[in-house]
Amino acid sequence: VRFKYKIPLTREVAIAKPSERSVPISAAYRTYLSLAGQRILVGRGASENDQLTKSARSNDWWLHAVGVSGSHVVVPIDASLREGLPDPLRRAAAILALHHSSIKDDLRGEVCLTRIRHLKKPKGLAPGKWQVQRSETLYIKYTKEEADQILSRRHA
Repeated sequence: VRFKYKIPLTREVAIAKPSERSVPISAAYRTYLSLAGQRILVGRGASENDQLTKSARSNDWWLHAVGVSGSHVVVPIDASLREGLPDPLRRAAAILALHHSSIKDDLRGEVCLTRIRHLKKPKGLAPGKWQVQRSETLYIKYTKEEADQILSRRHA
């Protein structure tokens, strides 16, 4: 298994020749860059959400649309983010959480924001499901143009 940002790459596909190894076709997450250049990681599916959340550090920020299915969003911290998320970065990550959820067409919704250390994964809980022990809730309204601007900053 190959790693990027300490997170394993998944979704391997076998090549036609059995003598060759399988090659990863995509990472377990999408990477976006904020206007300030900060990485925002967005899970692709339930098991990939689990991988992303489990491999994040305890101080990293985690966001998810409230009450609906959707991707986990992780903002890895660096020295500039130790105290908290700046408002533009918080808003961009929340918009990504809403966009990659089942209510993306509403252009508004509630987003749960917490540190990874406030999440627990009890045994037997379904893939992608986590218990949030402490969080704050953000209500975000945005325009399609604002979402398109953030989505255009997807990092390869």
